[in-house]
Amino acid sequence: MADITRTFEVPNRVPGKLVFGPKRVLATFGSIETPTPADLPDVLCPQGPTSQVPGQAICGLPLCVGTSKEIIDFTNFVDDALALTAAKVVQSFPVVAGNAQSTNVSGTSHTVSLPASIGSGETLIAIMAMSTSPISVTFPAGWTKIFDFAGTSSLAIAWRKADGGEGASITVTSASAVVSANVTYRITGATDPTVQPPEVSAQASASDANPDPALLSPAFPAAHLWIACYAGNGAGPELTLPSGYGNDQSHAGASVHIGAGDRNLLAITENPGTFTKTGTAQWRAATVVIYPS
Repeated sequence: MADITRTFEVPNRVPGKLVFGPKRVLATFGSIETPTPADLPDVLCPQGPTSQVPGQAICGLPLCVGTSKEIIDFTNFVDDALALTAAKVVQSFPVVAGNAQSTNVSGTSHTVSLPASIGSGETLIAIMAMSTSPISVTFPAGWTKIFDFAGTSSLAIAWRKADGGEGASITVTSASAVVSANVTYRITGATDPTVQPPEVSAQASASDANPDPALLSPAFPAAHLWIACYAGNGAGPELTLPSGYGNDQSHAGASVHIGAGDRNLLAITENPGTFTKTGTAQWRAATVVIYPS
């Protein structure tokens, strides 16, 4: 088994932490190293053969290194690159299971459509683009706002842990009358957002034809779902998403448009490329990350 430079006195068996042997890290991507009984004789693997199936034990012969529910927090890993490759073995990416789009004429009450077939425990994300500065927006009870930046173009983002009783839409209130264009996400395979909430980058803004969401460094690297989004003045959405992003949810209201796309990427940080849109206009952009279960 390949030597890893960091030494640990005792195995770490705390859920949410890596499982280590006293001398070596037991799991890396590509091949699950096969330790000898002398490496960690007190941890036996009941499964026998090596398993790289998410949710099953990660095993060397004859020792068990951990399970996908245990190996989640890679912040203590000896090397970030190894942490990522180990994560790739044990985690599956969150999946966008549905989207909904909606627009509203100028007003303070905004009907934001929700995706169909929402199931209990799923993660919901709502992104709102608004034409001018509404000062702030208020989401209904059960939604947690994580981004609300106002200006010539305004952007607000919130999440919710679904209970399965959601209707077809929610009503969001803005502090002043604005036009809105909105997109919502229904996500499966994500961690409980009340335990590890989605995170959002700092806001980025300018006036040109290339909205550029800011870099985001999550609390720890994992098999993340990333969403790049922006709000732009005027009725024309972007022509292309940032490189590597898909599921284009761009659309326009009377005087505002929204750009949004997503991707699965195992990364320590993510800095999406630029959107490309028609003409120069004021925009405000952000990057969102959703953690895997």
